[in-house]
Amino acid sequence: MYSNALVMRVGGQTADVTVVAVGSGMYRICATVSVPDLGGRIIDDLLVEHFAAEFQRFAPITYIAFVSLN
Repeated sequence: MYSNALVMRVGGQTADVTVVAVGSGMYRICATVSVPDLGGRIIDDLLVEHFAAEFQRFAPITYIAFVSLN
């Protein structure tokens, strides 16, 4: 019996996702994809936006300032 696992790697320039079937001491790569324009600063900005929106759902505030460190 196999179990499926999703492996995600976010690097400085790309995001890579692979689906792996694991079982009985063996593994099989079912699919893999690489997105060349989703990494580094882009993924950081997306995560900040997501968690700011989640925070705002539980602690409503009227203003959020995003400060760039670059």
